[in-house]
Amino acid sequence: PCSPPLHLTHHVSTSSKTLTNVRYLFHLAADACANPLGPLYSSEAGLRPSCVRACLGVFRAFDEEGEGTWSDDDLRRFQGRVYGGGLEADDVESLKRLVEAGMAGTGGGRRPTEDGRLTSAGFLAIVEEFVVR
Repeated sequence: PCSPPLHLTHHVSTSSKTLTNVRYLFHLAADACANPLGPLYSSEAGLRPSCVRACLGVFRAFDEEGEGTWSDDDLRRFQGRVYGGGLEADDVESLKRLVEAGMAGTGGGRRPTEDGRLTSAGFLAIVEEFVVR
């Protein structure tokens, strides 16, 4: 059985009489069961502690210099290893700008980048953004 949804993500008008969008609705339901957000994310609290620990472990594994930040090369290596494709220099800069804009004004001393390098807080912000989407 599926866990209950955290929040409404889709609105689909269907008809069992004309079978309008029935296949799509079943696809969404199967996807929600096969890829539940519950173990990763809470709409009230954000990323769950176990997800944060796992993500920070991944962050440390790809931090080649061990400085607690990712260089552009670290980010490209992560992207290539995990998703099978690299990032161009423009893509890396766009991603860092996106994270900086998304975390602006969040307070708590969490900075997405330091000296042009992605921090673990920035990495977690990226993960949370993609989990929520």
